[in-house]
Amino acid sequence: MKYKISLLFLLIAGLLSNHPIAGFANSETQVKRPRTDADYRLSTLKEINTIEPKASLLPFKVKVNFTGSTRPIAPSARELIRRWANLHAGSPDHYIVPYDTEMLFVEGSTEHWLVINKNLLPKFQESVKQGEAVELYLLRMGETATNEKPEWLWLVERFKEVK
Repeated sequence: MKYKISLLFLLIAGLLSNHPIAGFANSETQVKRPRTDADYRLSTLKEINTIEPKASLLPFKVKVNFTGSTRPIAPSARELIRRWANLHAGSPDHYIVPYDTEMLFVEGSTEHWLVINKNLLPKFQESVKQGEAVELYLLRMGETATNEKPEWLWLVERFKEVK
């Protein structure tokens, strides 16, 4: 009985002091801060597809061409965002509410529907024309099944015009 009480005391003390206890270590704690340009790795959507499938919310910067097409977010994508936000985000609404539109981009000859923050839409549509190149700062959220095949879900957080 004494052993169980001691173990319980150590567990509670460890949790309260935020120190890992053998067998109960939590993942590396990181201070949350706004992402800077340096946080986004320059890549291509094709390359991002080949990265470890379990790694999510990775920040990337890609150069693509805007087709001019938009559509409401796919139900499977909305569900993935909702599940991820409810499990991992400190503020789920930060991811659930503003991401409700997809825009079609082309990289090489491959089309990609990317989910864009609705707060960016007016500025994006005002400054980027159909066929123009744009640099997107995005997060790879995770995999979703659409059209009977798995596809990555990308969230566009911001953009820069390419002149």
